[in-house]
Amino acid sequence: MKANDKMVKFILSMQSPEGGFSFSRLTPPTIEDTYFALMALKELGAHFTDKRTKEYVKSIEPGQIYGMRTAYMFGKICKSLGIGCMPPEIKTKPTTLSEAYYKALISDMSGHAQDAAMSPANPFKAPRTVSEAHKTIFLMKRYGIPFDRNHYVSHFQLAQNDDGGFGFFQGTTSFLENVYHSLNGLSELGSRPLDLKACERFIHYCKASNGGFGRQILTVPSVEYTYYAVSSLNTIGRMN
Repeated sequence: MKANDKMVKFILSMQSPEGGFSFSRLTPPTIEDTYFALMALKELGAHFTDKRTKEYVKSIEPGQIYGMRTAYMFGKICKSLGIGCMPPEIKTKPTTLSEAYYKALISDMSGHAQDAAMSPANPFKAPRTVSEAHKTIFLMKRYGIPFDRNHYVSHFQLAQNDDGGFGFFQGTTSFLENVYHSLNGLSELGSRPLDLKACERFIHYCKASNGGFGRQILTVPSVEYTYYAVSSLNTIGRMN
């Protein structure tokens, strides 16, 4: 997606004086919000370099980086800004699907050999949500674990609602994060939603007048949901 001035302006408005990005102008910057802001700018094709942001990232203490998800986000921030730092090594074996997913992403980002975080001897539980299904597909493909492609395609497609968005699973409320995971999961499978145009309309419905996106129609915009929106629109563009 080409940079949209209003979207870029909204994202930059969430930058704090310290250089990081926040959920709102009244809250302190976080690793998560800084990650979503930088990734959204990248999806928009906006070139971002800011000395304050680099200084903020360099000031982050190891104790602030907790869990594999935050470690992955920190690593991506450093890579995006061209800072020579990597996420701290987390030696504990993943015990959840989310931990296995982010550990695999960290391994790929660091250029390390693929560790057997999961194997056919330690199968995945049947995912319930589209987020779980997206992560499961990624890991099963990565570790060469056979799975029923058609089952997962149906899992995502049936989660699409009449408003064009996707619920956590069939029959639940549409939210932008579910759109993001469903589109990525279907893309991994070489498929697409049953109604791609309606999905695109739902995303645009979530856009606020200030250029940001909320989780749902008429909800408060944030850098997180703006990232989900612009990334999803780019995925739809590739599907088209």
